Amino acid sequence: SKQILLRGVGSGGRRCLSTVLEDFPSTPATSPQPRTVGAVSVTKLPSGLTVITSPNTASSTVSLTIPGGSLAELPSESGASLAARFLAFTSARGRSTLKTRRDLEDAGATTFTGHAREGLTMGYTCSPEYAEELLTTLSQKTLYEPWDVSSAISQSSLLGTSMSTSPLLTLQDGIYSASYGPDTVAGRSVYGSPRGAP
Repeated sequence: SKQILLRGVGSGGRRCLSTVLEDFPSTPATSPQPRTVGAVSVTKLPSGLTVITSPNTASSTVSLTIPGGSLAELPSESGASLAARFLAFTSARGRSTLKTRRDLEDAGATTFTGHAREGLTMGYTCSPEYAEELLTTLSQKTLYEPWDVSSAISQSSLLGTSMSTSPLLTLQDGIYSASYGPDTVAGRSVYGSPRGAP
């Protein structure tokens, strides 16, 4: 509640002051209590899969990180990890790209992908009740349909071109190039163009 001082003119033309208590139910307390977070549990399965769980959350995030980003590319494979980023959630045995993406959309999932020198990450965030059901979107082997590959190469080429204009990324690539040499795996740009790029 909040005290408000009201000034006005009372009966007989006299000025008066009165205090009113006003409640604002959605206003946070002036001394808020620290929010408690449930204990986070990290489990490593025999297969090498790391599972991180936090109870009482409104959403679940499932991500898969595959080692072997641009550091694992041969010179002839430059840009492969960048293109692979765009092959996430595409055609798999018995499941088209459209079906995969519709299943994710129907569950209200938000997908994400990323790549770096060390690996490729892909995943989704959704309501906890759909998290397990959508695991097949990450675990099924991609069929590398020609149209999916062509689209991935085009998208990675566009991303590589736009990233080359970023001062921060240009500086990072320059540091790696200066440190390791421009012709080494670690010195090449993480945004290299894949073969077949326009």
